[in-house]
Parts: sequence; structure tokens; C-alpha cells
Amino acid sequence: MTAPPRAEWSTTLTPPGDVARKVRMQVRTRLPLLGWWGDVENAAQVASRLVDNAMTHGRDPDWPEWSLELVLVMTAADELIIAVQDTTPNFPDFAEIAHGPLPPHGTSERLSSLAWVRRDLAGRIACSTSPETGTKTVQVTLPRPAVALRQEATG
Repeated sequence: MTAPPRAEWSTTLTPPGDVARKVRMQVRTRLPLLGWWGDVENAAQVASRLVDNAMTHGRDPDWPEWSLELVLVMTAADELIIAVQDTTPNFPDFAEIAHGPLPPHGTSERLSSLAWVRRDLAGRIACSTSPETGTKTVQVTLPRPAVALRQEATG
């Protein structure tokens, strides 16, 4: 179970354009304000990849005007939740992507964005759908940074 939110920020993104670059810049700016002590660049890359995936796979062609919602949440347990909502309720192969085997470090096999999150960042991945709106939200939870654990132990 995820801890309750301590701080939250969200924005609506309207493709096309260089949305992924804009997301990286916004996340780099917002995370310190939310109190994230972890690797801001990795978190910005996670957000950018989630948005890029949503732009590639998450557009319902029946929606002429569409947008994505990006949400950043700092939990009371110092975890960071990065969530992106898009207009397609489908996520084929989610179970395999979120829970399947990963190639070991040092292999030349290319990792998908979400496999990179799981293997290299120890992130947890979730996906939920809303039958009412026909949307889905893909969420990555990054663990509490080690620096927060060290400060708590010494402070």
C-alpha cells in the first residue's frame, strides 16, 4: 500500500509538440519543490518516458481533441509517484511488462522504458483504468531515496 500524499503537482499536456522535453524541464523544476531527495534526472526521464509512451500508444483515434495528465506525488513515506493518464483504456501485455523477467545487468538486450524503471530504479509499476471516462493511468512509484534513509538514521 502506498503512503498518503504529502505534496502533489499536476499538469495537463496537449500534444503535439516537444511534450517530452517540456515534461523533463517541468519535472526537474517541481521535484525539489515537492521535497524529492532522489535523483531528479532519473525521475524526469521516467516522467518523459511515460508521456512518450502515452503519446505513442495511448491515443484513441475517436477522440479528436486529446490531452494527457501528468501527476507527481510525494508520499508521506518519501516515495515519488509519477502518473500519466491517457485516452485509451488498453495496455496490452501489462502483466508481462510490470512483473515479467528482466534481462540481467551487463547484457546488450535493449530494455523497454518500464523494464528500465523496474530493473535500474527499483520502481513499481501499476496501471488502472476508468470505465466511466475510458482512460487509463500508468503509474511508477520510485522508492524512498537512500539519502533520506541515511539522514533519518543519523538525525
